[in-house]
Parts: sequence; C-alpha cells; structure tokens
Amino acid sequence: MSSNIYEKPNELMNARYSKGARGDRGERMERLVDIYESFDPLTDHRVDFSTQDGGANTRHPPAVLRDPFTIAAVILGLLCLVLLIGITVLFKLYTSVSLERDQLTEANKLRTNISDQLQRQYDDMLNNQSKNAESLCPEGWKRSRCSCYYKSTEMKSWDDSRADCKNRTADLVVINNKEEHEFLSELNESGAFWIGLQSVKIKEWPEEWAWKWVDGSTPSYTAWEIDQSSTPVNRSTVSINQNGKWIISNEPKQWICEKEVS
Repeated sequence: MSSNIYEKPNELMNARYSKGARGDRGERMERLVDIYESFDPLTDHRVDFSTQDGGANTRHPPAVLRDPFTIAAVILGLLCLVLLIGITVLFKLYTSVSLERDQLTEANKLRTNISDQLQRQYDDMLNNQSKNAESLCPEGWKRSRCSCYYKSTEMKSWDDSRADCKNRTADLVVINNKEEHEFLSELNESGAFWIGLQSVKIKEWPEEWAWKWVDGSTPSYTAWEIDQSSTPVNRSTVSINQNGKWIISNEPKQWICEKEVS
C-alpha cells in the first residue's frame, strides 16, 4: 500500500482536499496523507513542509539577531558594563589600600614618638643613676661599679700614701681586672701613682718573697712594663707609670685610694 501511495502522489493530494465530501472516512484519509507527507523514507525523519520557502508558517529569526549593528551595540554595552564594574572594584580597592597605608603611616609615627619618649626617659634615668652614683661617694671621689676612687694631688712615699688612704677610711687601690686597670689609667693624667701592691716575705729561710695586695690577696691580673723585672725582692713597691704599665719604684709619687661604695 505504501508503494502505491508514493507512486501516485497526486491522488493522495486530491484525497486530502476531499474532506468535506467524504465525511469521517475522508478525515481519516486526510490524516493518513498528512503522516505520509511528513515522512522521509530516505532519512526516516519527519519533514516540516511549513518551513519551506513560500509556506504559510515560515519561521524567521528575530530582527535583533539579523541586524549586525544591533549585535555589536549589545556586545559594546556588555563590555562597557564589565568595564564599569572593573573600575568600581579597582576604585574600592585603591581606597582600601590608601586607607590602610595612611593607618600604617600614623602607626609608624606613633611608634616613633613612643620610641623617642622611651629613649629620653632611659637617658634621664641613666643621668639620674649617674648622679646618684656620684652621691654615694664622698666629694672629690670617682665611682666605678661598687668602688669609690680618690686621686691625690700630692706626692708621697708608698707608706705615707697608704697612711693617707687609711685616714680616709680607705686603702691603696687593688686592681682585679683589665677593666679596672683601664679606668685607673684614664683617671691618671699627671704621671705615675702608687697602687696597693708590694712584696711580702713568705719564707724566712731561705728568704722568699711574693707579690701581695694590701688586702692580702695574690694578683690574678698584672700589667708589667716590658723591660721591668717582676721578681719580688725585699720591700718592693709598685706604681703605674704614665703609660699605664706597672713598674717597681721607691721615689715619691701621687697615689690612688679605693673604698667600697657606702
């Protein structure tokens, strides 16, 4: 039956338009014709003849899609919108960064001011401590760590110099380390001065002498002059020359007394 239909398309077309004369049977025939008209035996797909040129139900794309200028305008509008959004985001970001930078600048200024204030307070504290330290020593004495030092302006023998120190409730200076030695060398500005180091007999027979400080201790630090023999002999006394070196001497000299901070 299908082959006869395709062999005689004109008859099928005539049958389609006989709807009004044949009644119900004609309607069924028309629907059948419509089905075969829309069937493509080669592709097994329905064909919509209404979309062919000249059809009554021909569909056309919207005018917007057929106008290239309209499409370009739409794209340009979208690009402008994206650009505006980007500019807005960048402006907010710049504003945020600028605000943060200003806050950091103010914080740095505040930190600098606080640091300067603390430094001034520290300097004032050191000055006050220095003044208080000097007040711990009698007038005319210099303080270093826990000791007060007096530099004489007269010249006497070692024994007389020590006697003067004892009258001041002190004794000739005892040098325990390099730091103290350097302090005394700076304190000395006018030649040699006596220190509290002397030779003491430690054995009667045979005689044997040793260096002792006036407090009875043995020297743990020394600074002898290069060409000076440091061997202790009978009644040897020691002074510091203008170069800051230790020498054995008996001539009158100035002296330095030492006592603890009271």
